[in-house]
Amino acid sequence: NINKIPITTYKIGLSALKNLSVEGFLGYELHGALGKNIRAALCPNFKESTSSFCQSCTCPYSYMFQPSIEIPEILQKRFKDAPRPYFIKTPFSFNTQYFNAGDVYYWELHVAGNQYLKSNEIAAIAESITARGIGSGKKQWEPEYIITGGNDLQPNPSITTGSKKQEITISFDSPFLPGEYEKTPDTIPFYTLCRNVAHRLRLLQLFYGNGLFIEDN
Repeated sequence: NINKIPITTYKIGLSALKNLSVEGFLGYELHGALGKNIRAALCPNFKESTSSFCQSCTCPYSYMFQPSIEIPEILQKRFKDAPRPYFIKTPFSFNTQYFNAGDVYYWELHVAGNQYLKSNEIAAIAESITARGIGSGKKQWEPEYIITGGNDLQPNPSITTGSKKQEITISFDSPFLPGEYEKTPDTIPFYTLCRNVAHRLRLLQLFYGNGLFIEDN
């Protein structure tokens, strides 16, 4: 199938070590912590005081944050760099969240492509994230469990034609904020949302699935 995108999913549960509260969207914290903790846990060249970029090693950081994929010459003007192959799924809330000791916070790391993290690697990353602390304070969590699974994402767009106009309503909760609407994020047009989602899927197909590079007319 030309649309197939292999996806590996890591579902991670973090157990609160004490009663605590988290303000804002914790997904931001996890995005910020992921790269540094991949290096801290797995990169033999990692040093706290150095740049966050890997220069010569082959740890998973390179694949996820510095993907080096050759881009056909006909598309080099359109695509300067390959997109990062991962995305994080977390419970969505900008409100303060309260956890009792022993409560588990669940989040998922999804990685596109045929490379994947081994069980001991994702466990080491989770250990490093919790040891350094996420949210306010340090060492407030510990890994509870990790589940690994894989599937293929297969976007199959279809077009329905006809004279009768149809309308749909979708409730969409996301911290997504397109630049041209930064001042009014509550009024993102449906077209803008669909365009950005479709563009992201297309990039994943081209660089990490089996989509074809085709020169646009």
